[in-house]
Amino acid sequence: MAKLGIVVPYRDREEHLSRFITTITEHLEHNLIDDYEVFVVNQDNDLPFNRGWLCNTGFTLAQNAGCDYVCFHDVDMLPEDNSCDYSWVDRPTHLATKLSNNRYKLPYPEYFGGVTLFPNDHFKLINGFSNEYWGWGFEDDDLLYRCREVNLPLRQDLVSTQHLTNPFINTMSLVEGDYIKIKMSPAWKKLLERGSYTYEVWIEPSDKIEIDDTKQYDEFHIFNHPGYHTGLCWTSAQQYKYGVWNTDHEEAMVVSHKMSEQWNHIVVSVDLPTKSLSMYINGQEVQNSPTSFFGNLRDIKGDDFYLGCANPDTIRDNNWFSGNIAQFTFWKRTVDRRAVRQLFNDGVPWDVTRPKNEYSFPHDVVCSFDFYTIKNEKVIDKSKYNHNGEIIGAIRKKQELILGEKKSLPTRRDGKFICLDHDENGWDKNKFKDWRSRDNQIRYFNFVRTGIDDYKDDGLSTLKYTIKSQESQAKINFVSVDNE
Repeated sequence: MAKLGIVVPYRDREEHLSRFITTITEHLEHNLIDDYEVFVVNQDNDLPFNRGWLCNTGFTLAQNAGCDYVCFHDVDMLPEDNSCDYSWVDRPTHLATKLSNNRYKLPYPEYFGGVTLFPNDHFKLINGFSNEYWGWGFEDDDLLYRCREVNLPLRQDLVSTQHLTNPFINTMSLVEGDYIKIKMSPAWKKLLERGSYTYEVWIEPSDKIEIDDTKQYDEFHIFNHPGYHTGLCWTSAQQYKYGVWNTDHEEAMVVSHKMSEQWNHIVVSVDLPTKSLSMYINGQEVQNSPTSFFGNLRDIKGDDFYLGCANPDTIRDNNWFSGNIAQFTFWKRTVDRRAVRQLFNDGVPWDVTRPKNEYSFPHDVVCSFDFYTIKNEKVIDKSKYNHNGEIIGAIRKKQELILGEKKSLPTRRDGKFICLDHDENGWDKNKFKDWRSRDNQIRYFNFVRTGIDDYKDDGLSTLKYTIKSQESQAKINFVSVDNE
């Protein structure tokens, strides 16, 4: 029988640790896993917490103790029932798949954190975790990237919604510096400031974005009305965000969960009587929708509206979007869930300027682009209002709209976990709480995903640690380490 090593990266969580040790030992013994050791690896220095380095250290200790496979286990996650299977695995396997703090769902499709099992040989093939992520975040994203790089056995899974047909559509392909400028009529501008409205867009963000290391966070604007950047954007947190500002300079926003860079159908709606924002992706309302706002909406700055950026006339806040934009529509009304499902149409765009089945509001369309007709470097508005858009740099292409994508994802076991309460260290109100998390994000996006940093040069091969104290009680090892 293979011996299991459970590695717990740890610092200053005494209450969590006490509950964890009791729960994990009872769970393993109940499930007849007798050959195991737990390694609680405490970071004993004043440096920011480094989970990856602690996991690498714990792996080395577990391997020296004769363990054949390891489980990297956060101290604040407790197995809730017997579905949590810690038995032998022959490939990287993710166990923390149903989390109590996320309605027993994955936070996002590529989540590889919390509780993860590895056979020793596979962990050594990827050179372990990176040692260079300080503070909170991105060491797990990096870990999955390493698994893909060395072609470890992963499962090919469809991310997002699948439909039966893959239609070909006209798109505008944009890179940094490309955009479409639309001159708003006075009536449209007034509607944005004083009325209810809805937007629809089909969007595919590029997976080759680079992060601006002079900013705290990144927003890549899909459409926008200048004036405190009111509009829809794709963020470096891989989320869609729609925000509006009131006259007191307060922002209200609705934000999606973390998503893959693939085609999605986005609908956002502003309901003035109820003062609420709603967002729908592929026919389904996102988790924090609707979101309320207060006061009066801020006046729109200028008469121009943009697809592909926030404001091309500014240097710092142009917020260029890279990727593909397909059908874009604006209505002078809100829509309900039933109408959203009609618009999604099982993933097949259609002409919303014409009546169709139960769809009854083509007369409310204020602007609509299907990017089919282009004259004199302008995309032609299909509504009756002639809100034609001037093309700057963007290129029209005919592309297959594949709504869903095969991704290499970890093998998963259905593990149900209780997540203990603790202070959130990461993403909050569209910003990182700690600048170190931002540094981690910059490192992962700009250096790891681009191939500048090689996993072979950072991990087990460069691991350094010093044991400052060690204590063992039965099968539980408490080890304090420094990285000097």
